[in-house]
Amino acid sequence: MNRGIRWNLPRVFELARGQYFRWAAHDDLVAPTMLEACLDVLEEDPSVALCMPKTLVIDGDSRIVRFPEGQFTSGCVGEDNERERLRLLASDDPAERFRGVLLMSLRCHEIFGLMRREQMARTGLYRG
Repeated sequence: MNRGIRWNLPRVFELARGQYFRWAAHDDLVAPTMLEACLDVLEEDPSVALCMPKTLVIDGDSRIVRFPEGQFTSGCVGEDNERERLRLLASDDPAERFRGVLLMSLRCHEIFGLMRREQMARTGLYRG
């Protein structure tokens, strides 16, 4: 039975037991070293809660998707530099980074990054 993403994501998290956690969508492709690179960042700095590399959005033929004028992506390679700057992901202030993701993203690829399970457990998880 397909209960949908709003049921599935919290359920998968509930069943997870590791120190780190990562959701994955059915159509995700990741570089062979993605988890290793993200883990290195998390291990190096205990204040980092989630690590997600830049994202390439590709079509069924592995071509990078170009978005129509006015649409933007969440941390995607090729993204307009001004929009990336406004997302504030390089800020030292966690509140600014959070605000940037909330206000400057149509797609939130960050939820598919590697995260500390303990810190995620203190959030509302995915509520749709």
